[in-house]
Amino acid sequence: MAGSIAASRFRPTPRDYSYETLLYVLEKGPVGMALMNLVPSYLLWSLVPGLSARYITLLWLYVLVPLTVVVVFLASMIWGAKTHSEQYWNNSTVKMPDWSNTKATGVEFVDQSLLQKYRNRKIPMETAIELYFAEKINFVDTKQVMLQRYDLFTFVFTWGHISWFLFTFLGQLTGHTMQRDAREVGDVYNRGNDFYGWFLGPSMVYTSGIFRAADYKGETLESAQQRKIDTILDSLHVEKGDRHLDIGCGWGTLVINAAKRGALSTGCTLAKEQVAFAKAAAKKENVEDKCTWLTNDYRLIPNVNGGIKYDKISCVEMAEHVGIKNFTPFLAQVHAMLKDDGLFYIQMCGVRRCWFYEDIVWILFMGKYIFPGADASTNVAWVINQLERSGFEVHRVENCSAHYARTIEMWHDNWTANKEPVVAKYGQWWFRLWDVFLAWSSLIGKQSSSSVFMMTCHKHLCNDGNSMQSKIRDAVPKLNRTKLFIGDKPVGYQQ
Repeated sequence: MAGSIAASRFRPTPRDYSYETLLYVLEKGPVGMALMNLVPSYLLWSLVPGLSARYITLLWLYVLVPLTVVVVFLASMIWGAKTHSEQYWNNSTVKMPDWSNTKATGVEFVDQSLLQKYRNRKIPMETAIELYFAEKINFVDTKQVMLQRYDLFTFVFTWGHISWFLFTFLGQLTGHTMQRDAREVGDVYNRGNDFYGWFLGPSMVYTSGIFRAADYKGETLESAQQRKIDTILDSLHVEKGDRHLDIGCGWGTLVINAAKRGALSTGCTLAKEQVAFAKAAAKKENVEDKCTWLTNDYRLIPNVNGGIKYDKISCVEMAEHVGIKNFTPFLAQVHAMLKDDGLFYIQMCGVRRCWFYEDIVWILFMGKYIFPGADASTNVAWVINQLERSGFEVHRVENCSAHYARTIEMWHDNWTANKEPVVAKYGQWWFRLWDVFLAWSSLIGKQSSSSVFMMTCHKHLCNDGNSMQSKIRDAVPKLNRTKLFIGDKPVGYQQ
């Protein structure tokens, strides 16, 4: 029996279509959900004997039906996590941590009363993190503590999870107005360029590098990040004279490198701090005349760019913040801004479809503290489906999660090396928050709880420049897949 339990601990559980159904409902937005709710409410009111006698009953049903759905969903998740934990990780057959032995656990209890409270017990992950932030416990080596997390903590849902889900996350899911996104997303990246520089390093690239060396000593973070930038630009076939748009440009590294290839490159971000940094960096590289910076919501780009259509558009891990509700309109906007023979590169992080409870606990942590409003961090199948529905043909998809895990691990090393200046300016709380985020997320990447996918797309036109002839002016599309994807340009061909 013990062998059977051990063997099944890490096996994925097949999932039904509840997730897809949830995404479909969220995609409709508040108005669509309100209209959809009329159907079950009216059916119950009209078909259940005695309910249709008064119209006020229909109103009550209209309120109770969605509340019941939310309650049932939460109860099933809470019960499922508790049951899974007790079955595999938190029962009499599993050795409990000795919290008095700091050397063994890597956890030091500053608040001694907690030693008795958690004696012979594992601590819920969310509780342990909050205690660490509050300086009631210390992690001697956060990376090592996270490696031992299944021996020390449980991945169950706490009141902290439930309250944040009900009173914050549901609003984020159904919101995503320009005002709310500016407040939640813009404020994150306006925190301070020094804050991000202390872990990102000189490249200031907030995404995965691409590594070639098998060992960590054989390659620097900066060389891996430059390879990643080159890979994106090669995937887009960026050439001299191209008009390039980077949506969610961060500190401008991709825009600047596109400009160095001769492109006229535009970067868009909500953060003024990022634009200030990017302008200075572009000037240093002598490409300021080829770079344009928009401090705007992505939805306003067509209003401020003079109706320009772009040869190449990139969006590197910004689309998660668009939200499920706005994802299809976002892709429609990209489609409209892209030339018919243009290329679109989109990179997204998302949770695996066959999820485990640790994945969900990590997602809740990330949504609360690191990436607010990034609810479009879905599995890759949903993203590809959205791309195809929006009129794109997906040419190339690559999973680079292992590279991301190594990147984040290097970020964590940078962060801990800069502990003294971080604490001096921002305090212990911010240092500890990013300490947990980076240490835990590097392991999440290693096991692909969250995977990052690099996708190259183009418009899926009815015909191709190489598939028809016509004497009618402009009847033949400019997009020619043969010329685009057969040749000697790197990356874009995959063979």
